[in-house]
Amino acid sequence: MSFPETEIFTKLVTRVFRIEDVTSLDANDKENKGFFLRYRGQLIGEDSAEAYDQLAESLNQYNVMPLFREEEGKHVIYLAQKLPEPKQENIRTNIILFILTVLSVMLAGAQPEGPVPNDTWGVIVVL
Repeated sequence: MSFPETEIFTKLVTRVFRIEDVTSLDANDKENKGFFLRYRGQLIGEDSAEAYDQLAESLNQYNVMPLFREEEGKHVIYLAQKLPEPKQENIRTNIILFILTVLSVMLAGAQPEGPVPNDTWGVIVVL
């Protein structure tokens, strides 16, 4: 996925964050965990939850989410591609698995505790 220029994200981040440095990361590198930009500095306000909400709302149109961290006494904001919305579950699958679970528990509980007869007819009678 292509993202807008770094300057657009930097402009949005400066609304809530005093930036000291910006690092562009490779989002495909496993070490970066999907982050493509890192901002280091300090939050402008005291309320990080409010700053997060404001920044997340402004980045939503670009399908990007911010992640706030604190590293070595400095605040850090990572930007990563937003996670896809989860698919709606099919309730039939859950019902079928529940019924199979109940049946298997009933079958396991119906096993005889004594010795099993040697002849076929005796086994059928016990079950």
